[in-house]
Amino acid sequence: MVLPGEFLSTDEESTGEQGTFEDKGSIYASVYGKSVVDVKKRSVSIDAAGKLRKLLRGDVVIGKIHEIYDSAALVNFEPIEDSGERIASFDSSGFLKVSELADAYVQSMRDLIKVGDYIKAKVLDPSPLGITLTIKERGLGVVKAYCSYCRTQLSQKGVNLTCPKCHSVERRKLSLEE
Repeated sequence: MVLPGEFLSTDEESTGEQGTFEDKGSIYASVYGKSVVDVKKRSVSIDAAGKLRKLLRGDVVIGKIHEIYDSAALVNFEPIEDSGERIASFDSSGFLKVSELADAYVQSMRDLIKVGDYIKAKVLDPSPLGITLTIKERGLGVVKAYCSYCRTQLSQKGVNLTCPKCHSVERRKLSLEE
């Protein structure tokens, strides 16, 4: 299974077919599904997993923190599997307000999330003006984080995250926290 944006091949090795796009000589998946390689035709395509449906209030998405501002963060998310359907939307990103990070007061967005973190979030409002997300609830929050200094994937040690390379200790709003 591949996610949108995942590298599949180079244009020298094969041609991109259904469910792919080409950028600077490389072929990438444009939809979530199974990668299909046809050796005879020298092509690669994606067999999409299920039907598309629009994002709905309450849907859970996995996204990557793309940018952080003073009171909000931009989250790029990709379709995820949900009961045999692929969730899609009119936009491939949403935003997370500082008020939707935790029930308690949060001084700065950067206290609980960092650029490059992967989060599990719930859709609050899927409007055409923007998709509002929340990670307040138990089970929502950071699912994969990287060191702010050396970009190595962090390991969880209690409520903190530790870098195995530079031994930096960082804190995030983890998806397993209450």
